[in-house]
Amino acid sequence: MSVFNYQAEAQHTASAIGSGELEVVATPALIAFAENACHQLVDLAAGETSVGTFIELNHLKASRIPEEIKVDVKDVTREGNRLSFIFEIRDSSHLIATGKHQRAIVDVDRFLSSIK
Repeated sequence: MSVFNYQAEAQHTASAIGSGELEVVATPALIAFAENACHQLVDLAAGETSVGTFIELNHLKASRIPEEIKVDVKDVTREGNRLSFIFEIRDSSHLIATGKHQRAIVDVDRFLSSIK
């Protein structure tokens, strides 16, 4: 459906993020790449944004640094203001993660006033 490219660098390692001690691409970095890719696919009206509401990621294989990471969003479904995504993440050689993500479209002003 849509492929988004990212460059995993030193700030994306498990040791830099604090999710581990190794100089490999961290699971939280893969989550951020996936969320960013899905967010880019959302059509928004003026005054709207989308917020993440759920993520499931199966981290299948480690990747070295630096590395090109590709997030391939395979499917998007929409029900009202809720969107569901299915994605795969690859490095230059392997499938490294699969997952699901959900986002909700919200009115920016209403959303921000609800968290005051």
